[in-house]
Amino acid sequence: MALKLIFFLIDENRFRHNASGSLGGEDCGSTQHILLLDEFYRTAVRMAGKRLLWEMVPVEEERHYDEYVLSLYAQGVLTPNEWLDLGGLGELSAEEYFGASLWQLYKSIDSPYKAVLKSLLLEAYSWEYPNGKLLAMEMKQRLHAGEIVSFGLDAYSMMLERVTRYLIEINDTTRLDLIRRCFYLKICEKLSLNQDDEGCTGWRRQVLTQLVYEWKWDTERLGILDNRNSWKIEQVRDAHNELLDTMMQSYRNLIRFARRNNLSVSASPQDIGVLTRKLYAAFEALPGKVTLVNPQISPDLSEKHLAFIYVPQGRANRSGWYLYNQAPIIESIIGHQPLEYNRYLNKLVSWTYFNGLLTEKSCIHIHNGEAQCDELKLHELINDISAHFPIRLPAPTPKALYSPCEIRHLAIIVNLEKDPTAAFSNQVVHFDFRKLDCIQLWRIATVAWVGSIDLLYRNSWNEVRTLHFSGEQSV
Repeated sequence: MALKLIFFLIDENRFRHNASGSLGGEDCGSTQHILLLDEFYRTAVRMAGKRLLWEMVPVEEERHYDEYVLSLYAQGVLTPNEWLDLGGLGELSAEEYFGASLWQLYKSIDSPYKAVLKSLLLEAYSWEYPNGKLLAMEMKQRLHAGEIVSFGLDAYSMMLERVTRYLIEINDTTRLDLIRRCFYLKICEKLSLNQDDEGCTGWRRQVLTQLVYEWKWDTERLGILDNRNSWKIEQVRDAHNELLDTMMQSYRNLIRFARRNNLSVSASPQDIGVLTRKLYAAFEALPGKVTLVNPQISPDLSEKHLAFIYVPQGRANRSGWYLYNQAPIIESIIGHQPLEYNRYLNKLVSWTYFNGLLTEKSCIHIHNGEAQCDELKLHELINDISAHFPIRLPAPTPKALYSPCEIRHLAIIVNLEKDPTAAFSNQVVHFDFRKLDCIQLWRIATVAWVGSIDLLYRNSWNEVRTLHFSGEQSV
């Protein structure tokens, strides 16, 4: 069994004085401090080194944390160099909620199920503010009182319990169902499989079995969730939209909280700029933008068959290109919803490619109607895109996100759908360039040679966009 470990080097004094690092993939920069410390105190597992001093300070002394620690040193109860002291939790600044919620939205791009749980925990904290208690404080209080609850004070179980309590109190059954599914998928215990099949034993499976029984989930739901690695585009897109809607609702609720409390943002302007641009690049929907719908939801969206079908003007359906994940047989197409629609073929092909539906093993079909793109031209387009546009790239750096976006990869596609030169196929066309001036050549080129121009480009924020121009003005 592989285990992923991420190690952070922490300067004890630097952290205590709230000196943030550089915002990046795992470093939240200046967006949060107390909330980060709260998560660390309730989830940290000591493998070696000094013990955490914070656990020795009673909850009732948290407001006077530094004074209490100094008194322990003065009395000789503790020896300073034997303990790791990152400071007390004390008062949580309300200003921190906004930056922290942005950070969780940022993390949801790559890890949506965990980010939803943490965003709703932030929302629950803000709902109880200023009288709420951070989970780490609750955990410490129970430890000092000798109470073992929430499945042995497991950090994730306690987070689920707190969020559940909040959503029940505001009667939000929709998001309650979602966070239960997020929790289940994050734990990665497949209850629909027999223990003998996977060698599954241990307390986590017992805990999850008890929770699923309380939630009254049936075997069909468990089977769907356990089969997530086989989800295809329809299920992934539904999951993506549901997760995004929930994240944005949490964000809007926190914005309302900030307005009620007349808050300013505690994070640095540069960190806020980086976060908002990353969110803009990932989530904003624009007409020519290729929306990426699979942030680590399913590992394989590839389709065996992809059919691109063109519907001309004057039909019952709107004119444009329709995508199906099956061979274009009338019996299999009629009555089935297309996977995607777009007026232009370039955008539709790009969507299938960058979302992983289109691979080398996909069998491509085209029914072009009155369009002038045939199977050969379609395959040439696919080959060119796959050769020059890698699907996976490193995430944009904070420096790139803080700067204006620039085009990094660009394809100019001429006469994909409307090709005036098709009329000259297998013909020899003679021009006497001595008798043609520049204006005449321009008119010949724009009318007789160029019918449409498509652009496909990726910018420095890793957005993928398309543009289409047709007719005499396309050049």
